[in-house]
Amino acid sequence: MEKMVKAIMENQKIKDLARNPLLISIISVIYEDEKELPQKRADLYRQCTEILLRKWDKRRGIKNKFKPEEKEFLLQELAFSTHGRKVKRIEEEEILSLIEKVSPRLGLEGSPEDVLTEIWKRNGLLVKVHPQIYEFLHLSFQEYFAAGKIVRENNLGIVVKRCGEHWWREVILLVAGIKGDATELIGEIQKKKREDIFYGNLFLFGDMIACTYSTEKSVRDHIVGKLMELFKKAQYLYLRREAQRILVQMREKRIESFFAQSTKNPDEDLRRYAALALGSIGTPEVVTPLLELLKDRNYMVRGFTAKALGNIGTPETIEPLLEALKDRDNWVREAAFSALAEACKKLSMRIYPEDI
Repeated sequence: MEKMVKAIMENQKIKDLARNPLLISIISVIYEDEKELPQKRADLYRQCTEILLRKWDKRRGIKNKFKPEEKEFLLQELAFSTHGRKVKRIEEEEILSLIEKVSPRLGLEGSPEDVLTEIWKRNGLLVKVHPQIYEFLHLSFQEYFAAGKIVRENNLGIVVKRCGEHWWREVILLVAGIKGDATELIGEIQKKKREDIFYGNLFLFGDMIACTYSTEKSVRDHIVGKLMELFKKAQYLYLRREAQRILVQMREKRIESFFAQSTKNPDEDLRRYAALALGSIGTPEVVTPLLELLKDRNYMVRGFTAKALGNIGTPETIEPLLEALKDRDNWVREAAFSALAEACKKLSMRIYPEDI
């Protein structure tokens, strides 16, 4: 159980889902079966959907009337239609109308009301929020099923059209994740959408690559190189932070080395955000450059480094953090104290006054 909670806390998307009692049960089933939780968002929603549509009732010995693939098709159609209107709530009449419309295509035998009741009561992917109004179990499932329709129909035009719209960003990332390769999507967007001053395309491409397994190496290398360059040279901290966030998600040794080298850069902001990046990466190899950075001449760099070490929370971080409690700067001492508390929590250990 402790390992599962740790896995949930390390993934923001899983943390968001875990606020729902049904979904925390589903996440527990996934962890019980796999002994780990999927880190790619598309894999997470696919496994949740698999359990809700296929395995949940089977485990309880309940036989459903309609096939899982039929219901998944209906949910994709409904999600795409709903998301296209930028809403979450769906009237029952609209759902029944859609089921009636696609029933001949699917060969469904049963009334639209029967189909809706099974999806709602048995599978839990739709929830009733008012007597005649429904929502998807979580907005993420609306986005996932909408992405599923796009992939099923290979409708990349909608991705290009909606590129840059915040409401559609997660859908686009899930399209890339379901496809497993962002190469074609990136190429289509590059041909038709100019880059803006906020590097919207670059950040989207980076997030798309982080969601996939097999994006073409030349494309991946080009995007990673651009993000590294932006991290080093961006005039605005927002751009630097975004580049850092995306690079960390990619989990590559060359990126880890890049941030380790950045701890020696003359730019204090660069060193500070490199420290945070290494803390997020958290491999044993990043501890050594962070320990060096804990002696930095800039108090903010030292403070951010202390936070990074606390986030890693391995035994070798304890003594340096104890030493940082004596730092000449009050803010660094406070950062070191909070980091020490976090590290001790991870290690299930206690520090006593005589240890300081």
